[in-house]
Amino acid sequence: MSYPAQWAAIDKAYHDKAQILAASPYKDHGWNVVRRLKCLSVIEEELESRNDPQLGNVKAIISAYKRDGVDRLRWEPGPVSYWVQGRPVGDVPRYFNWDECLELQQQAVGYGGLWIEGTDFAGPIPLRTFSANPPFPGQFSLAFKPPGIPKDQFYGLDFGTEFQADHIKALLSSPIGVPMPRFLLSENDTTLLVSPDVMKEIGRLSKADYSCGYSVFHCGEGLLKAYRAAVLEVCLAKPDVVFKDWAWNTTRCAVCPDLSGNEVRISYIMNNQSARDELIAWELEDDTGEQAVLDRLQM
Repeated sequence: MSYPAQWAAIDKAYHDKAQILAASPYKDHGWNVVRRLKCLSVIEEELESRNDPQLGNVKAIISAYKRDGVDRLRWEPGPVSYWVQGRPVGDVPRYFNWDECLELQQQAVGYGGLWIEGTDFAGPIPLRTFSANPPFPGQFSLAFKPPGIPKDQFYGLDFGTEFQADHIKALLSSPIGVPMPRFLLSENDTTLLVSPDVMKEIGRLSKADYSCGYSVFHCGEGLLKAYRAAVLEVCLAKPDVVFKDWAWNTTRCAVCPDLSGNEVRISYIMNNQSARDELIAWELEDDTGEQAVLDRLQM
């Protein structure tokens, strides 16, 4: 798509954002709350279709965002809230802590599961360009395991890629030490999705519950889908390495029902301007005043 067409798509997204915000009964709560409510509605519909036990948590979180007053739930970068059986656990909000998260996950077993609100993004995560398993030149191995189990117990896959293994490793390994289980692993916008079959194999390694809710993805042409999220440790290396000797990165992955077998997909956007023709309003960050948006549209 040409640059004029891309700018037209960007302007349309900003225009749609202004219209959505103006029409929302929760516009006074801010754009991030408005678009988070949109994503939660997509998740709610998905959970209702499968009678998922997390539905009670999602409905309670929606109500908390819609509430008026000082006790309403706010969307802020950094703080999170934990939910079990439709109720917040402990102080809301507070900063994410891995040890606390894993402890609460085990306490929530049998009670519908733990939902972590705030580790995701307010809007949908874009899925546009994919690198999938073979055939591509350049080989690497990708290994997964539940958090906390020994490094020599993992589920590994060999893949081909159009990028060199060292380059992809740089994308995956850059956030070592980052405390938040975010989907995007670097400023290059790298996202990991696994098939239900791969997740089933990973699940054989541990009886622990490492799911952490659902996340919404923009799959192109405005289509929003909710995928189950899971906290996993990930290691990427050349095929002949010993995985237990490499650094494992705790991150958040998504289980994509559109994948099958051993398929794992790495979505990457090497340039933030790529695929801008598919940008939609829900993806726009709350990084500028609404008046600035209106001024931009009038230029």
